[in-house]
Amino acid sequence: MSFCQDVVHGVMPTFVCKNVVFDHSRARFALNHPRKDLRILGGLLTGHADLNRHLHTMGLRQNSVCPLCQEEEDTTAHFIAQYSALMLLRKNILGDYILSSDTLSNIHWFLVLKFAKASKRFY
Repeated sequence: MSFCQDVVHGVMPTFVCKNVVFDHSRARFALNHPRKDLRILGGLLTGHADLNRHLHTMGLRQNSVCPLCQEEEDTTAHFIAQYSALMLLRKNILGDYILSSDTLSNIHWFLVLKFAKASKRFY
């Protein structure tokens, strides 16, 4: 059984999630930001950001390789945690040169958004 179970009520599916605690601080954070910032953050959190992996999946790019480093797929994890050209920016904002997946899951949305905007990769 998955973490979230898809339950269909009429036409629209709803999701019943167990062991989910509503985080009021993150909700307040989201409500106090402009739509542009929420679009950037939502894209990064869901993998639907304007990065080549997602754009390639949609048929809008020829390949999914990072256009700047040409080393790996241009994914959210690569952009936030590993992309070598942003190492100093990552250290200054997120606290380390390269981030592990465990570290990524504990970073507050504020820092993810700050990092993305400082990278000047999103408009």
